[in-house]
Formats: sequence, C-alpha cells, structure tokens
Amino acid sequence: MDLKEKVETALRRHFESDHIELVEDDGVYGFVVSPRFQSLSAIDRQILIDRALRDPSSKLSKRESRQILVIAALTPVEYEVRGPGSVGWRG
Repeated sequence: MDLKEKVETALRRHFESDHIELVEDDGVYGFVVSPRFQSLSAIDRQILIDRALRDPSSKLSKRESRQILVIAALTPVEYEVRGPGSVGWRG
C-alpha cells in the first residue's frame, strides 16, 4: 500500500467522509470533507486529523508521517460552496 492509500484509509477509518481528495507529489496533500468538522475551529479540525494519522492503526511510519504536507478539513457545506476542484489543487 502506498502512502496516499495509507493516508486515505486512516482518514476514512476516523471520519464519516463525504469526499477525500489527496495528491501525492513530493509528499501528500489534499482535503477531507466530513460533517464531523461542523462547529469546530480550524485548529480543532487539524487536531482531529493529526490524531487520525498518528493512530497506530494507520500504520504510518515516522518517515511517512513527515511526508504528509497538509490535509485541509472541510464541512460538506464549505465544500459545496467552494465547489469541486476549486480548493486550490487538482488530483
């Protein structure tokens, strides 16, 4: 399983996710859309993502963890307003 797949698996395991978009290019970056982020601050959202990726069940090595650049956390409404592909990158 490659790094992108490991990250996606970890995110799906921890979040009821409407959409996950990840890109692997000199590291992994992207976003996850989940109703769980509703009413949370940006820092609280990032804490949840960090916990999901650090969970031993994710099986990410320290080296792999350092290759995760940024994973943005969006609610379904935020994603709908921005629209697919307008978050700043394309896979």
